[in-house]
Amino acid sequence: MTQKRPVRRRLALVPFVYRKWLLCGRPFCFIFLSQEGKRCRSLWKAFGEIVCERHARRRPFHRPANWWRFDAPRDRGPHETKFDFLARHEELLFAWEKRVLARQTQRLDQLTRFIDD
Repeated sequence: MTQKRPVRRRLALVPFVYRKWLLCGRPFCFIFLSQEGKRCRSLWKAFGEIVCERHARRRPFHRPANWWRFDAPRDRGPHETKFDFLARHEELLFAWEKRVLARQTQRLDQLTRFIDD
């Protein structure tokens, strides 16, 4: 039986135009303009997790445009920032983002106590 290729290697086999759409999510990419919603969803389903991880490593507490389009819960408030939304929904954060958020919260609490004293 042949082994399935790892997701990172399979992403390297995706044509450039599709990979560009996966990574940036901009609507002017050809795949988005082709109105092939089924292909877009299947591409995102196959590679969305790895794309989100890559994007979050470069920009913590941010998600790519396609994540907001396909995977994000729809209960974001009108004046709520994307960071506030992700901090409120901790289950959407990667494990390392949760640790960073906990450290930042702890440090903020220490500073608040120091200022109040």
